[in-house]
Amino acid sequence: MGVIFPFDEAVALGSIGILLLIGIALRARVKFFQRFFVPACIIGGLLGLILREVHILPLSVPILENITYHIFNLTFISLGLTKGAKKNTYDMRKGFRDIVVMGILIVSVAALQFIIGGGLTYLFNIIGYRLNPGFGFLVTMGFEEGPGQALSIGKSWEGFGFVNASTIGLSFAAIGFLFAIFIGVPLVSWAIRKRYTSSSSEKVSIAFEKGLYPEEMQRESAGVLTTHSSAIDSLSFHFSLVGLVYILTYFFVKGLAYIAPSDLAEMYWGFFFIWGLLIAYIVRWIIEKIGVGYVLNIEMQERITGFGIDFLVVAAITAISLTVVWEYMVPIIVISAVTGVLTLLWIFYFGSKLWREYTFERISGLYGMETGTLATGLILVRVADPRFKTPAAVDLALSGIIALLPMFIMLHVMNGPLVFKWSLGFTLVIFLIFLLATLVIFRLLGWKIRSC
Repeated sequence: MGVIFPFDEAVALGSIGILLLIGIALRARVKFFQRFFVPACIIGGLLGLILREVHILPLSVPILENITYHIFNLTFISLGLTKGAKKNTYDMRKGFRDIVVMGILIVSVAALQFIIGGGLTYLFNIIGYRLNPGFGFLVTMGFEEGPGQALSIGKSWEGFGFVNASTIGLSFAAIGFLFAIFIGVPLVSWAIRKRYTSSSSEKVSIAFEKGLYPEEMQRESAGVLTTHSSAIDSLSFHFSLVGLVYILTYFFVKGLAYIAPSDLAEMYWGFFFIWGLLIAYIVRWIIEKIGVGYVLNIEMQERITGFGIDFLVVAAITAISLTVVWEYMVPIIVISAVTGVLTLLWIFYFGSKLWREYTFERISGLYGMETGTLATGLILVRVADPRFKTPAAVDLALSGIIALLPMFIMLHVMNGPLVFKWSLGFTLVIFLIFLLATLVIFRLLGWKIRSC
């Protein structure tokens, strides 16, 4: 007797859950993973990639990509719905300059990575490779933006003739995680030994190291109820808001795609996450303006975001095709290596020149975010600042607002060679202008060229 409903997506989600369980078990038991604080989602994703490639885990790549795309969009919407820190927990007037510095650094790193990736693509094509003009731009999607964006943009580019763009983008994202963990963690450990951090005498907790709270240890709250269970569970309520924004975004993008030229429509679907984030901001603003902002709970919304990040990272890494990676092995490795090293040097130099206090906590967090995701950035901040006594974590969260508009523009610019038929050289000149503009802002913020 055949099954009465398709189980492909359900089996894929169940398999992702199993991989996460194996990942947390290995994190709790294996010293290597504890030493580098490797998240369970990355362990599970790498294991899933291996098992799928040797045909032990029969998961469909299109289904994994579909799961990654939609969960990623939901995660960005959840971020937009999450209320900011309470006013009495952070002095915005004192910290605003530092947030601006981090926001402009995010923009400058993105421009730098676009230039590195595009420039190396140009050089590879000179020596005989036939890489798509957008090939190197995917390193920025993988490093700066993360696996969700890399897949989303890569998939839209496949509609413009860039074969296997999604897999290439996911490959860059996976390598970016490796830089964040295996370069970032030793770097923070070195800074702690040199007493460059404000909490150099403190150690991370056993729970942070192993990934599980011991039975006798006090646990953190996962959130508070804002609705009564006789009507609706609070988690259901918060997820329903995510669903509302998702549907609003769907019809908004569908309308954009309808009125836009056909060559732009697919690009707008690739930007679904950005539109979702903006609409989520608007919905949250409306909720607060009509006086019912108390129904939103930060911790509850963060649980939804955390769930999304864990599942999408496992799905994204598992979906990588090693056959495609092998075909482009040399360009991927060279572009990743140069980008990872220069990103570190760039952040270290300008961060040390522009931040007056908590410098290394901010540098480590930003490097983790610029090669992985916000989650990996927070991991490195936690290693440098176990009790979150510094404002580095808050700066990471708020700096994205400063960077949002220029990043939005650059995400359109990077489509130039594929969508607008710009030359790669012309596109790189535009990114160079963005980079130079950030240097001008750094001057205004106190950077002195003679200190080079």
